[in-house]
Amino acid sequence: MSVFTHDEPTKAGYLAATGTAVATPCRVMAVYIRSTTTAGSVNFRDNGAGGDSLFVLHTNNIADATAVPLPDPGVLFGTDVHLTMSNVDGVTVFYGDL
Repeated sequence: MSVFTHDEPTKAGYLAATGTAVATPCRVMAVYIRSTTTAGSVNFRDNGAGGDSLFVLHTNNIADATAVPLPDPGVLFGTDVHLTMSNVDGVTVFYGDL
């Protein structure tokens, strides 16, 4: 049973380069990453490019796609969701509004 409930539907934000994927406070519940043939990473930051790093996901050196569900109740971003991407083709962030 989930301890996190919300009445709003799950939403998605997509980026193909470093930037803000979600411009409002939210809980990130899952991530879908398209990697390149070079090992890479995605740094998930709260409060813009200079904000706190909440977690980092690394990719292998294979052009592939990976879905990453996050533990319930998701990861809380109090300001926004900023992604710093390295050697990644694209990232979709699945989130719920607060």
